[in-house]
Amino acid sequence: MARPPARQFVGSTTPQVQPRKRAARASGRAPPLGSEKDPRYTRSALMLEVLRNAHFVVIVDHMAKLVRVTRTAEPFESLEQIEQKCLELIAALDLLDRRTMSLFLDIRAGPPRNDPEFEEATRRLRIAAVRGFARIAVLVQTSAGALQVRRHGREDGIDHLISDDEHELLAYLAAPPPRRR
Repeated sequence: MARPPARQFVGSTTPQVQPRKRAARASGRAPPLGSEKDPRYTRSALMLEVLRNAHFVVIVDHMAKLVRVTRTAEPFESLEQIEQKCLELIAALDLLDRRTMSLFLDIRAGPPRNDPEFEEATRRLRIAAVRGFARIAVLVQTSAGALQVRRHGREDGIDHLISDDEHELLAYLAAPPPRRR
């Protein structure tokens, strides 16, 4: 007696053939990690955590073209640590095509701090972290936080929307850019 086939196809007499995934580009280089051209990832897996440390979590949603940076509640212990952790953040963001992506900064959990040493240490790091993104939105918890972020934006020459309403900010980032004249 013959054994039944290992697979039975319901509703069809021919097996369903899955399309072959494309190999690496003709140049021999693999497509960018997590990009739609990367055969290792499906559309549902295009949301990737690209950085996690004690102070920041960075998640990239390639479908929405959105980078979400979340500040944790962990305080910085020194100005050197601020520089080190912010440089890690900048390095993670530098791997992205910023021109095509929006940046969502959630700083609600970050401990409030505005001493002169902190302000000076973070100014160039702030600019390096956010430069080049198509749109920037900042989620704050308090009106004092909104005032500080507004002042930083003015000093740094950065345009962004500030709010304590996450849905408002995500709608802003998802909207098509205004037409240029």
